[in-house]
Amino acid sequence: MLLFGCFLQVFIVLSCLISVSVNFSTFLVIGKTSPVTYQVLGHLKTCLVLAFGYILLHDPFSWRNILGIFIALVGMVLYSYRSSQESKLKSSDTSDRMVTNAAQFFQSKGDEADPLLKLEAGTKMSSSGGPLWQ
Repeated sequence: MLLFGCFLQVFIVLSCLISVSVNFSTFLVIGKTSPVTYQVLGHLKTCLVLAFGYILLHDPFSWRNILGIFIALVGMVLYSYRSSQESKLKSSDTSDRMVTNAAQFFQSKGDEADPLLKLEAGTKMSSSGGPLWQ
């Protein structure tokens, strides 16, 4: 009986560790993606549980099971495609803005640098734009 109690305690601790791992992975998935993506992953998990139940336990499918799995998989594929298109669009917009900002930065730096170059060349500028010695 003592051996049974020891195994029971080990399995309870193992169950607690697995539960903490699941909660931590849920937190990471939602933090890196979105709650909608987490729900899509949950539906994928359900489809995989049904498929493994059929493969391992030879649990028969009805036409409703097959139709539901098919609709869920099509929805997951469409969601993944749409999400990847949006992320590509956001990344291209971000890179376009970075290029535009850099061009504006260097253009303004070029305008600011021109008077300094003229000063280094020995010509001083007056408020009218011409050299001071005129």
